Amino acid sequence: MQNTDVKAIMKLVAKYLPLYPVTANRMTAESLQIYARNLQDLSLDNIEKAMNDVIKKSKFFPTVAELREAAYGSNTGVKFY
Repeated sequence: MQNTDVKAIMKLVAKYLPLYPVTANRMTAESLQIYARNLQDLSLDNIEKAMNDVIKKSKFFPTVAELREAAYGSNTGVKFY
């Protein structure tokens, strides 16, 4: 099981916040930490690929569930190797 650094994930997710101003104004450090802890089993590369995939299709900031679905797909293996 991968254990990606929480602060690195927070930094990665935060760089997408300016694309969603309403969410950016409401996102707290604690919320970012929750995102990071729930994505910690993914590599930074997988998270970034999932984020880029989801933002192309979504009008709203991606949820953890949307990012995990984009990374894992509908099967059990990680999509972005």
